Amino acid sequence: WYKLVLFSTYKAKRENKVVFKVSPHYTSQECADCGHTQPENRETQASFVCCSCGHAENADLNAAKVIKKRAINLIKHSGTELSKTGVLTNPDIGHGDTVKSLEGKPTKARIKKPRNRKELSKKKELVVCV
Repeated sequence: WYKLVLFSTYKAKRENKVVFKVSPHYTSQECADCGHTQPENRETQASFVCCSCGHAENADLNAAKVIKKRAINLIKHSGTELSKTGVLTNPDIGHGDTVKSLEGKPTKARIKKPRNRKELSKKKELVVCV
C-alpha cells in the first residue's frame, strides 16, 4: 500500500497535481445523499438502502460517492480550490491544519513500520489524485 501512495504522490507531483488521503472508515455504511451512517443501511453485500432517507443503490457506487464527497471536503478545507486544470492553492485562505503535508519525508528514525498484517490494515487510507 505504501508503494501505491508513494508512486501516486510522485506521479501527481510531476503533473502539478495534489494527492489527498481519504479515510475509508464506514464508507460502506454511510448514505451518499443524507450522510446517515448505520450498519443496517447495508441489506446485502451488493445492496445499500438508507434507513433514514430511503436512498437505494448499488453499495459500491454509494461508497464511491461517499469517498468523492470526503475528498471534496478535504480539498475545500485545505486552503485549495478546484479548477479545470486541477487543484490550485488559494492564497487568501491558507492551508488548513487537518491535512498533513505531503512534501517532507520523515527520517528513518521516525518511520514506524507495521509489525503485522492487522496493524498494516489499520493504516490504510484511500488515495485521491486531483
